[in-house]
Amino acid sequence: MIDTVIFDLDGVISDTQKLHSAVESEVLGCYGIEISPEEVTQKFAGMPSKDFFRSLLGDRDNADALCREMIRWKWEKLLVLDIEPVPGAAELIERLHGKYKLAVASSSSVKFVEHVLHKLGLRAKFPVITGIEEVSRGKPDPEIFLLTAKKLDSPPGRCVVIEDALHGMSAAKRAGMKCIGLTAEAPGAVPADLVVRKLNEINESVIGGL
Repeated sequence: MIDTVIFDLDGVISDTQKLHSAVESEVLGCYGIEISPEEVTQKFAGMPSKDFFRSLLGDRDNADALCREMIRWKWEKLLVLDIEPVPGAAELIERLHGKYKLAVASSSSVKFVEHVLHKLGLRAKFPVITGIEEVSRGKPDPEIFLLTAKKLDSPPGRCVVIEDALHGMSAAKRAGMKCIGLTAEAPGAVPADLVVRKLNEINESVIGGL
């Protein structure tokens, strides 16, 4: 029986995936690497910033230093941007609060997750937050979800993850958890147990049927 719901942040709770992609595209352009925000989202959504920037820097001699510089610049820009919730996110969290153990497991930093949840008035709903700095390997590795479940004292088999990115869905399944994919992709195209296009399609009956 599912008793724990773990949310991704960017693209699930907050409409920040598009902000991540836009800022990352802008930062990379300043270093001579041209990639559109749409391509960033399509190919790299859910990937930790360190892995993302490092993969695009290739074998440059100063790649590690440039990566750190890009990450610092990215977060400076993100923290001053307006943040909007994903439609239906606040309502879903309110419905599930008190009925399930809730957590956020994000490829963003704890500081950014806290910032976003406070902005949206949702911080009090989540007793547990896990950020990328707490794990050695980011999504699609399952470490971040397994750590989150451990914090909640929840066996993986009793957890469901709500994710919008392929990397995150893969991580959830590798952790031995159920996964609801928030995506426009066809059900067979992503590694999720259930695919929804909108968060208002999720309720207790849907979760109970996984």
